Amino acid sequence: MIAKAVALATAAYLLLAHSRVEAPSARLEIALPLEAPPVFTGGSPVRPPVLPAARSCADGAGGLDKHHLPGQVNGELVEGAEGLRKLRSEWGDALIFLRGGRFDRADLRGARLHNICFVGTSFVGSDWRGALAPSIGFFWSDLSGSNLGGAKMPGIVFRTPKLEGADARGADFSGGTVSGNEFGGWDGLRLDSANLRGFGFNCRPIGGESCGRWGKVSFRGADLREAEVDGFFGEADWSDALFAGTRVRLAQLPELGAIRVAGNLVVYEDPATVTLSPAEYRWLRAHIGPREEVLPVEPQRRAAWMRPGAEALFVAPRIGFDAAAQESALYRRLMPAIVAGAISYARVKVNRDGGVEAAGSALGGNGHMCGLGATGLLRGEDGWYSAWAEPFDPPSPPPSAPVPVLRFSGDRVEVFEGGHPEEKVQRDGFGRFVTCGARAGFEEMVRVPFPPASAHRLWYQAGRDAGD
Repeated sequence: MIAKAVALATAAYLLLAHSRVEAPSARLEIALPLEAPPVFTGGSPVRPPVLPAARSCADGAGGLDKHHLPGQVNGELVEGAEGLRKLRSEWGDALIFLRGGRFDRADLRGARLHNICFVGTSFVGSDWRGALAPSIGFFWSDLSGSNLGGAKMPGIVFRTPKLEGADARGADFSGGTVSGNEFGGWDGLRLDSANLRGFGFNCRPIGGESCGRWGKVSFRGADLREAEVDGFFGEADWSDALFAGTRVRLAQLPELGAIRVAGNLVVYEDPATVTLSPAEYRWLRAHIGPREEVLPVEPQRRAAWMRPGAEALFVAPRIGFDAAAQESALYRRLMPAIVAGAISYARVKVNRDGGVEAAGSALGGNGHMCGLGATGLLRGEDGWYSAWAEPFDPPSPPPSAPVPVLRFSGDRVEVFEGGHPEEKVQRDGFGRFVTCGARAGFEEMVRVPFPPASAHRLWYQAGRDAGD
């Protein structure tokens, strides 16, 4: 009987801890910035004797002692839109952390709600048109289907927000930021004509999405000057958006389309930065496109560069460059970003006997990777550079044939079957030279047109092991 009671109490506690409506508590036991939705609520909305300092959510959400967060208010104790207005009015400019609460379909038009950080609060279908709320923040809060048209919210902070179907046309989110994880969502969000000047999308994924399920977002006519959109991942309509001093990823260049370029574009692939003038961007736009599948490398007797002692770095760029682009000075100037953002890498050295050594890696989805490490590769009649592999387990049968690893054609190289060969090749010891996660593979790579020392310096600066 006692065991059953304990089990029921434990289940009730877990249900309470994970429910949307929570019992009031005296204080907020959580530190911000957060990595998971908090499970404790704040206290009374009644004005305290001593008010917290007036601070923005961007300032107040980091570096604070979790036991001394200012303005801890339980949203369940705040009665609707008028309750929010009253709370802000009575607390002056003090920073408020409001936890929980449901304000679905609330009429917040013209509301003055500056310096309030909403944590786990629901605003589904709410109306914020014309609201004046600088330095506001939404942490794990649901704004799905809300109308934020024309809202003045400079310095806004979004952390794992739900904004599916929200309408923020003409809103002022200048100087704001968004970050978070896959529990958020922005599918169908409209930011047409919004002021996003200096806005930062801090959503760079590690093999997957880190700010939520993006879907399609409209930036038509938005002001994105000095914004950092390199951390935006998803389908976007950039038509007529204003770019100047805007930071973008290399892979975004073919997607930008008919944007207005009023100043330099900053192409950023950590840690490389390359600046493009408006004229350079316009020329480049006609010579680049999405990366496309290519035909297998055709074997040759030997690539011209493969002299004994020669070294080369090969990379798989994230976008496609036509012949004119590859012959341009601009292509060489972009090379640091191309190397830093490449999908696949391979460093190759030709030995005095004509054999080849190679080391490299490839990136795939969900953090999956490939590794390449091979020495003593010799060219066979089929054009593949191969080697005999040592058995993984002494009792296993010896390899039946040399293992194919690399094949060259001019300035191109491919890894056998992209790192995922048939079972027989695997049994012959392919894994001694190449290993790949299920969602990663080696793409066809092209030679970096720099001397070996310069090319390898780019490899090192991009965070690759200079000694592998």
